[in-house]
Amino acid sequence: MSDGDSKSISRPRLLWGVLIGLLGLHALVAHFFPEFLGLRRIHAGPMYSGRGIPGMGMDSRQRVLDLEGRRLLWAGADPTHHFDITAFRLEAANLHYGLGREHFPALIEPRFQHTELANEWLLDEERVLLVEIGDETKVYPIGLLQRHEVVNDEVGGTPIFAAFCILADLGAVYERLIEDHTFTFGVSGYTYADPDVWDGMDAFVLWDRDSNSLWWPPIGKAVSGPMIDQPMRVLDETLWAQTTWAEAKSTHPDANVLAPGQDFTRPMEWPRYPAEGQSIPVLSSGDPAGGIPPRWGSNADF
Repeated sequence: MSDGDSKSISRPRLLWGVLIGLLGLHALVAHFFPEFLGLRRIHAGPMYSGRGIPGMGMDSRQRVLDLEGRRLLWAGADPTHHFDITAFRLEAANLHYGLGREHFPALIEPRFQHTELANEWLLDEERVLLVEIGDETKVYPIGLLQRHEVVNDEVGGTPIFAAFCILADLGAVYERLIEDHTFTFGVSGYTYADPDVWDGMDAFVLWDRDSNSLWWPPIGKAVSGPMIDQPMRVLDETLWAQTTWAEAKSTHPDANVLAPGQDFTRPMEWPRYPAEGQSIPVLSSGDPAGGIPPRWGSNADF
C-alpha cells in the first residue's frame, strides 16, 4: 500500500476520533458543569432546562415539592427561594416556563432621561405607559418593559409599579402601597393560563419581595402566601394611560422617560414582611374588579 493510500485511510479515522472525543468532553461538561453550557439541573432529576429559552421549563411534577407538610414551588437553584403554595388559588399544572425568580431584571431604582434625549431612540408609533401624578410625569416605553416586565417606582410621591406582559399584551400601572406597607414587586419566572380568563392567554405571575406572595394580574389578586386573596390595586385610571410616544411627548414635553440599558444585581436575600415582632394586619377584602387591568388602549383617553 502506498503512502498516499495510508494517509487517505488514516485521515477519516483521525476525524472520527476527534469528533468522538469532543462529544465525550461535551457530555462530561454537561454532567459536572451544567452552568458552563447555560444549562441547569432541575432538582436531582435528569431533565435540563435551557436558561432563558421559552418552553424549556419543568413539568408540574418537578415544579412542586412536598416538604414537611408544605407545598413549595420551585423558584431557582437556592431551595430557600422556593414559593410556599400550601394554599394556592391556581392549578399548579397550568403553570408554564419556570425560569426562576428574578430571571427578568425588575427595576427597583429606575433611571430616567428627558424627553428630548428619549426622542432620539423612541419612534412615534411605539407604545408607552404614561403616568401623571401631581406635578410629575413619567413615561415607561413598552419596548423596555418587555425586558424588565416590572418597574418599581414613585411618581408624585405615590409608590407605583409599571408592568407589561408580552404574552398577554397586558400593560398596566399599579399601586404599591397596601395596608400601609410599600411592596416591591418582581417576576416569579412563571406564567399561567386559564381558558376562562384573559382569553386563555398566558400571563406572567408576579411576586412581592416582602411577603413572598404570588400575584396573578388577570384576576387582580394574590394567589398564595401571606397576602393571599388581597386584591391588586390598579392605579386610578385618570392618572395614567396606555398610549404612544407621539401622543406622550406632544401632551407632556417635559416628562421623564425610563432610560434604556439598565440592570441590577439580583439580591441573594430579600427583606421579610412583616418584620420580626410584627404581625400582618387584617386585610381588607377590597374590590377584586379594581385590581383587574384594562385591555390595551381601553384607557387611552388620558
